[in-house]
Amino acid sequence: SRDTAPPALPSTPCQFHAAPPIVVSGSLTPTTFRQLRQVAEHPRFRDRMEWILPQPAQLLGREPLAEAQAHVRQAVREGKGVVIASATDADRYEHTLQVAAEFGLRRESVATLVQRALVELCEPLLGDPRRNWVLCGGDTASSVCHALGSRTLSMRGEAAPHVPFSCDEAGRAIVTKSGNFGDALTLGNVLMYLEEHSQPHPASA
Repeated sequence: SRDTAPPALPSTPCQFHAAPPIVVSGSLTPTTFRQLRQVAEHPRFRDRMEWILPQPAQLLGREPLAEAQAHVRQAVREGKGVVIASATDADRYEHTLQVAAEFGLRRESVATLVQRALVELCEPLLGDPRRNWVLCGGDTASSVCHALGSRTLSMRGEAAPHVPFSCDEAGRAIVTKSGNFGDALTLGNVLMYLEEHSQPHPASA
C-alpha cells in the first residue's frame, strides 16, 4: 500500500497570542446562548469585549455589513476582544426567520446566508496571525477555518474540559466548541484560559 503523508506541521510555533480573542458564534443552541450571556455579564469581560450582533437583514445579505465591519476594526484598534454572533437567544433568531420570510427567502437557505455573513464580518481580521479564534458551532468552525485558509488543524490540548484548541498551518491558535456542549461557564472558562496562557506574537516581540 502507498504511504500516506503526515499532516502538515505549522510553519510557525502555535501558541495563544497576547491579542484579545475573536469569538464567532453561529450556534443556535440554548447551551451556547447561556454561555454568551454569561460572558456578557462577567465582570472580567464586560468592558473588554465588543459585541457585534448584525441585524437580520444584514445576516441575510439584504443590507451591507460595512458599518459592522468598521466596528470590528475599531474594537481591535482599542485593544478589545470581539464577539461576533448571529443570535444570543431564540427570539433573535426567530426574528431573523421572520425577516427572511418577508424577503421571500426559503427557511433552508437562511443558515447558509448567516454563515456567509459571519465570515464577511471576520474579513478585517483574517490576515492577522496574532488573533486567537474561538469558534462556536460546527458549521461556523468550518466556514471560518475555510476563510482563514486553515486546511489542517493539529490538536494541541484543551482550553476547557473537552474543548480542544488546535493549531493550523500558519500557527494560529483556534479553539472549537460544539454548539451544544458545556455548561454556562464553559465559554468564559475558555476565554480565561486564553488570557492566562497567552504570549507575545514573535512578529511583535
